[in-house]
Amino acid sequence: MPSGSDTAGFDNMFELLYLSGRSMAHVMSMMVPEAWENYKDMDAGVRAFYEYNSAMIEPWDGPAALVFTNGRQVGAALDRNGLRPLRYTETRDGYFIIASESGVLPYKHSEILKKGKIKPGQMILIDTEEATIRYNEQIRKELSEINDYTQWIEHNVIKLEDLPSPPSKNRPVHDQIRVSQSVFGYTYEELHMLIKHMADKAEELYLLWPLFNYFKQRFAQVTNPPIDSIREEIAMSLRSLIGGGANILEDNPLNCRMLVIEQPVLTNEELEQLRNNSNRLYRAYTADICYEYQKINLEQALDNLFGSVDRAIEEGYKLIILSDREFSADKMPIPSLLATSAVHHHLIRTHKRGKVGIIVETGEAREVHHFAMLIGYGAGAINPYLAFDTIDEMRRDGSLKADIQKQETLRDQLEPQKNYIKAVNKGLKKIFAKMGICTLLSYQAAQIFEAIGLDKSVIDKYFPGTRSAIQGMDLTGIEAEITRRHRKAYKPESAFESRLTTGGDYHWREQGEGHAYNPMTVHLLQKAAQDNDAGAYREFVRLTDSTAEHIFNIRSLMDFKYGEHTPVPLEEVESVSEILKRFSSGAISIGAISREAHEDIAIAMNELGGKSNTGEGGEDEVRFKHGPDGRLRRSKIKQVASGRFGVTGHYLVNADEIQIKIAQGAKPGEGGQLPGHKVDEYIAYLRHTIPGVSLISPPPHHDIYSIEDLSQLIFDLKNANRQADISVKLVASFAVGTVAAGVAKAKADGITISGYDGGTGASPSSSIKHAGIPWEIGLADTQQTLVLNDLRGNVRIQVDGQIKTGKDVIVAALMGADECGFSTSALITLGCIMMRKCHLNTCPVGIATQNPYLRSKYHGKPEYIKNYLTMVAGEYRHMRRQDHPISDILDNKLIELCREGIENGKTVTADVPISNSNRTTGTVMGSEISRRYGAKGLPEDTITVNFTGTAGQSFGAFIPPGLTLKLNGDANDYVGKGLSGGKIIITPESSKDYRPEKNIIIGNTCIFCGRAGERFAVRNSGASAVVEGAGEHCCEYMTGGTIVILGDVGRNFGAGMSGGIAYVYDKNKNFRRKCNTAMIDIEQIADTARLNELHSLIELHVNYTGSLIGKFILNNWRRACENFVMVVPLEYRKVMEMKASHKKAG
Repeated sequence: MPSGSDTAGFDNMFELLYLSGRSMAHVMSMMVPEAWENYKDMDAGVRAFYEYNSAMIEPWDGPAALVFTNGRQVGAALDRNGLRPLRYTETRDGYFIIASESGVLPYKHSEILKKGKIKPGQMILIDTEEATIRYNEQIRKELSEINDYTQWIEHNVIKLEDLPSPPSKNRPVHDQIRVSQSVFGYTYEELHMLIKHMADKAEELYLLWPLFNYFKQRFAQVTNPPIDSIREEIAMSLRSLIGGGANILEDNPLNCRMLVIEQPVLTNEELEQLRNNSNRLYRAYTADICYEYQKINLEQALDNLFGSVDRAIEEGYKLIILSDREFSADKMPIPSLLATSAVHHHLIRTHKRGKVGIIVETGEAREVHHFAMLIGYGAGAINPYLAFDTIDEMRRDGSLKADIQKQETLRDQLEPQKNYIKAVNKGLKKIFAKMGICTLLSYQAAQIFEAIGLDKSVIDKYFPGTRSAIQGMDLTGIEAEITRRHRKAYKPESAFESRLTTGGDYHWREQGEGHAYNPMTVHLLQKAAQDNDAGAYREFVRLTDSTAEHIFNIRSLMDFKYGEHTPVPLEEVESVSEILKRFSSGAISIGAISREAHEDIAIAMNELGGKSNTGEGGEDEVRFKHGPDGRLRRSKIKQVASGRFGVTGHYLVNADEIQIKIAQGAKPGEGGQLPGHKVDEYIAYLRHTIPGVSLISPPPHHDIYSIEDLSQLIFDLKNANRQADISVKLVASFAVGTVAAGVAKAKADGITISGYDGGTGASPSSSIKHAGIPWEIGLADTQQTLVLNDLRGNVRIQVDGQIKTGKDVIVAALMGADECGFSTSALITLGCIMMRKCHLNTCPVGIATQNPYLRSKYHGKPEYIKNYLTMVAGEYRHMRRQDHPISDILDNKLIELCREGIENGKTVTADVPISNSNRTTGTVMGSEISRRYGAKGLPEDTITVNFTGTAGQSFGAFIPPGLTLKLNGDANDYVGKGLSGGKIIITPESSKDYRPEKNIIIGNTCIFCGRAGERFAVRNSGASAVVEGAGEHCCEYMTGGTIVILGDVGRNFGAGMSGGIAYVYDKNKNFRRKCNTAMIDIEQIADTARLNELHSLIELHVNYTGSLIGKFILNNWRRACENFVMVVPLEYRKVMEMKASHKKAG
């Protein structure tokens, strides 16, 4: 089914494997395995089963809740990350109900035997004829015993480290390493900023046009989520399999004949192990990808390469090493990416690809993006020999950091190389995770890139299947570029000529790559804004718009077609004041920039009639009203991002527009982190966290894994503020128009399309340069797709990303934008000088810093932004509004029942039945309380609503103080989302043989007598909660509050947890090995005050819920308290110790 969906493709593959004679459970375990690679406690037989199957098929990533049947058996499974909920209910009359939500069929509680959920990577299977239910552990055990997989693995799998090391041998060394670097287009900037940083710090740099740069990384947004490769590393794998293919239709020990490489970056020594290995099953052939460019052209060289590879396969070689080491003055290397993809697709066309593995030995690869592309177009491993030579030269000449220069042992000498490999591997995981992919095997040859500026002839022949929206360079042009570079490398040097270019990709250099923002344009923009100098603005426009010398963007290639009719009189054109209403500032948080700069932006936009955006850092409630100087500092747009910092009911109710940030232009598919040294008392107050503690924004929203989830969040926010528009921020990418159509159908009022060149203070170099595409392409795709689907009238479109001039605004308007956003340019008017130190807290002009001394150097004024945007104003379309269907929600009934409490503060109690179709219950009533009484709300328990039944998603979202929701029954996902001081109590309906601690009563991502699902208390920043067990990733990204767990938890507890305290009842003494200890410590509770706090919370839990396990613990407190452990974040402990020390010192 070539034009089918992903699901159709999955179904086809599932059916093929099922028809090969395997059971459905077997097939599902092959296609969607558990995250077995890093699961240390897994049964050895089950591990061998998974490892065997990995030789035949790469895993399919989710999020996916899968249900399958053959007419007799029915099964259900969840992907390895468990991002989708899958819950089941077993009844006394023989029904087994499984769905993404609880309560899909109406059953009395007395008729229910059991409730539960399927865990990540697990399954359940029902045989309708035998009337049996088999759960995951039994299914996996049966599958692992079908064959002796352990023995098959032991006899057939070879690991790279098991191969003998060949005798040391000196490779050909060129007279000067600079010649080699020049051949492959290295720049001084890459040496001293990129490679040095990776060798020193084992991480990619935060912040030339080789062929790699014509391709952009794709990323997930809305339709599936990106994942966190750092905090959820247990699901990630860089394991690479090199060798021949397998017969996927038949189980056979020979299928797992494979060479396992644990990570894809090969050292020179490891490559020689492979090249010289004596195992006939893994003979390696080195294919020279250099050619005599004065005798044949590039196309002929590629054809010759195909012939040499074909002959090697015919001779029985299983490893093909594509090598450019043999270059010389007469021999020029084919670009490694071109050679890799060309050979990969040639072998596919000739039906030989499954017979060999491809390894690339290249001097060209040095950035993380280069490695990702080589893997994405077919390589199984890469040896970046010139990067290693460069690092070794830096070590010898003293360029690396001091502690690496000691060189006392061979291990010391290899440390920079190991750091570089570690940096590449971390970067690769992050790139995979942007697309929601967990394993290298799934990313390899998947071609998850889009090309910009390559001719169709090149794409069709050498990169088939790659989307290219804009054509450009053909093969002749590529050859001309590499020939120019090669000849320069071998050109005799004069005493004053350098072989390497300056660069300028990361910082402006006078002789380097052109930048739209350079010292001259920054000066002119500041002069125009600060002196209200129209002449300086005109010169700024001249230098930043299209020029013959510099083409900075697609719109630089465009000009306007003017008609021959008489121009419209100026007085008939829309006024500047009306145009300014459709301008907004970019989303920049307090924390990323200083309080002074943030407030000046808000003042300027309010006085212009436009809109400022809070960013994801919250906003001080004193700004909701005019200040003593009469100026309003309130941001009209309140952003809701993945970290949810400062997002409360009161915050939302004070918005004209609420923006859901799915991604940002400079680093789409990634999260963010505000370092602890930038989190002062004020920032912590705004974000409801602890001063000095780092704050992590996850890559995904943990309540948006699909378009349906986005629709739910839009509905939640519309309930939280019925007067505000809801918009969604996307990043320009492949088929973003399709995503935008889904957003429009989800009832958003607005869509923002951000270009890839948007600014940010801290992004990896590979993201800044290689992720996302220009907004011109994304905007055109969005406009056309919405028009085609008759949705354009439902939403307004905003565009942002290096919008600077009136021409930019007009081009955006002509391509479909209703509004424009200004970010970097606004900061420059306030004094930003583009030092690129935003993430270091050392901004010398007091903008991107929280340092009081540096902030005193800030001299910006709102008038500067007002002057600039008044000059920029251009004509574009009016906004349109759209109603949300919330007239029939349950809250309308609740407001009537509780009106005395809302309007007069009287104590009110109401009893209401509820079903899972009642979503976001309590939120509208909570917003009415917040609107009347502010963040303080009402006195505790002023309004109490008792519910019975199954609550739908987002029960109690954003509810304020004074509102108490009690539910006797169970609830679905996102209970207590954005809880803002209200109280939620959930208890199961009583039954003599129903044990709450063994049954799921709330879904994933929740904040109650019963167990919770995955990601309980994710991003909790202040709530106290007690639960009787939870799934994987509990307390992830938590920054404050107190969590008590009275039962078992799943793996990866506390990943990214930087604040708050968790108490866990560890009676089985197995909790520690389920923790991610990168940011937390686990200790016994010795402090009496802590024990008293724990006792009080459990006591409250028992009083509210009647919990049996809670009563047992309290009745046996002396013994039971010894089974509790306390989870303390390392940063939190450090900050608390410092506070105690300061208090003691007075």
